[in-house]
Amino acid sequence: MELDNEPGAVIFLDFEGSDIAAPEAALMARLGYPGPDSCSEAVRAVLTGLLERAPAALAPRAAARFTGLSFSPGGGFALDAPESPVFKAPRVARALSHGSAWAVFALTIGPAFPPPARERDILADFCADAIGSVLAESLAELVEKRLGEIMAAQGLVRGFRYSPGYCDWPVSDNPALLRAIRAEAIGISLTAGGMMIPQKSISGILAFGPPGSQVASPACRWCPDSSCPHRRCRRAD
Repeated sequence: MELDNEPGAVIFLDFEGSDIAAPEAALMARLGYPGPDSCSEAVRAVLTGLLERAPAALAPRAAARFTGLSFSPGGGFALDAPESPVFKAPRVARALSHGSAWAVFALTIGPAFPPPARERDILADFCADAIGSVLAESLAELVEKRLGEIMAAQGLVRGFRYSPGYCDWPVSDNPALLRAIRAEAIGISLTAGGMMIPQKSISGILAFGPPGSQVASPACRWCPDSSCPHRRCRRAD
């Protein structure tokens, strides 16, 4: 498939279920285990069965759009699109401002995984949900890599991914972001409460910039919340 990285063009990325995986370390961490040795044989048997069936149930897809950004003095940013609102997220905006190109995206592993919850099999439901989350993250990493390869041809490196609900970016901005990417074309919709359907879906934005620039510095450098469990580095003085 030919990819167009001109601003405003929406590109669609299709993958096979076998393209994404649930690494054991990530899965154990998602389930709350300190390591593989802490997982019981009963749980491991459930995980194995689900992982064997997962590839056939997956329908991973992504949509992305390369865009320009404009930044407001109050710490907001807007996409280079006629109907884009100003997303008010000062820390995320500051991190994105170090880029010279940007891409917004949405992705999903499809509606068939995790399978519908079964009230009498809480363990299987819990494990399936964890696997689905790890698979969605695996797909996100694959999409980031694919977009990064496109921009590498222009001599740019990619920064961190930011999603509505992350850092100081309100999750209420997600509908506008999804409209800009035409996420409905890959089967993503929103409930009245703002939850993405299919459940294991991710949306976000990436910045790209020259090697050695601050584009690879996370928003954590300018965040005063030292207790944040998602902190990636110390705050810059």
